[in-house]
Amino acid sequence: NEIFRANLFQLAITFHAGTEMVTFTWGTITALNPSRRKSPDDASQLMLSSAMSAFAGKAEGRFYPFGRMNDIIYPVRGGMEDWAYASSWPFSGHGHEPCKQSSYAPERTTYESHELRVLNFLVETS
Repeated sequence: NEIFRANLFQLAITFHAGTEMVTFTWGTITALNPSRRKSPDDASQLMLSSAMSAFAGKAEGRFYPFGRMNDIIYPVRGGMEDWAYASSWPFSGHGHEPCKQSSYAPERTTYESHELRVLNFLVETS
């Protein structure tokens, strides 16, 4: 959280292991509704994830699948990729409540509208 508060990131990649894919927002339960399936930057995220898949080349005879997290893997609650992309959006339905842990100040998890606008991709690789 603090690194995102101190810097303006435009593009990020989160690496995980266990399967092979390149995914992007939305990956949240609230986006399972067909009217909310695509993010405002869906077209550009689709183009970038396609390019990443092509650049990576084939793994075990196939290119990495790419697309929205909800379409390729499964939705989660509180995923970093959606948080980094939309937590500062007023009335987006994709933001989150301030942190309620006693050791972390809630005001450090409340954001201005210009913060947290990162195109954040999840790359699963094994």
